[in-house]
Amino acid sequence: MGVFKASLVGTGFLLCFGAFGVVACGDGGGSGSYSAPSKSSKSFSKYSRADLEAEYAKMADSGDETGRLILALKSYEPALYNEFLDAIIAESKSGKSDYDAGYAAGEAMRPKFLEAFGKAILTTNDKNVNDLIDVALETYKHLNNKDPQECVNNINGLPPSSMTVIPVKLQQRESKLMVKTFEDGVDRSARAASQDEVMAWMIPLMTADAELSQGFTNLALPNLTDAQARVSCNGMITLFEDLKKRPAAEVATLFRGMAQMDQ
Repeated sequence: MGVFKASLVGTGFLLCFGAFGVVACGDGGGSGSYSAPSKSSKSFSKYSRADLEAEYAKMADSGDETGRLILALKSYEPALYNEFLDAIIAESKSGKSDYDAGYAAGEAMRPKFLEAFGKAILTTNDKNVNDLIDVALETYKHLNNKDPQECVNNINGLPPSSMTVIPVKLQQRESKLMVKTFEDGVDRSARAASQDEVMAWMIPLMTADAELSQGFTNLALPNLTDAQARVSCNGMITLFEDLKKRPAAEVATLFRGMAQMDQ
């Protein structure tokens, strides 16, 4: 996955499937509407597929974000949903605890979840793209002040070093938007800008701002210094801030065009 699609596949989604919602999906491990299936009656090792599906349906009906995300995935990418449930059952039968089984299944499936969401971004409606860019911008600004290396990891779609790196409310906003993107499905009117349209916007920006151009060059380098990482993070902030000055429909169209070029 390239940098532009990865830039909107952020922390909430990575954490949600990294720990199967047990201490994830944006709640920082505390209270909130993010959880794992109830373990009051039996452990995961005794769950059948029908049991798991019933639990997730119950969670979604109650407004739980983890349940909503799993059911949205079922509708959007049924094969991936089935593979995820199979992985949970297989991991639980290997002798792992419920938590460890859920974590292992989510961790193993995460690259496929990321690809699925990257695809969904390209066809979701304009409002979802604009809202996701808003969250990404706020995240970059927070991380650039806190630790530019964490900012570059986020731009590249990598998980943070810990769940405390990004504020809980920001994680929750992002997770809710990711659920909504899957739930909304494909917008048939969604258009991606052509390469010529994207270049007509980006080249003058990069020509006028050498640091912006250097920032994107840095993203391809290994072992960035903090100074290099900050330049890259500033560059993405500058790019997205300029993008957001445009009408919402044009913002989404240009972003989709960038993401397609990025493949």
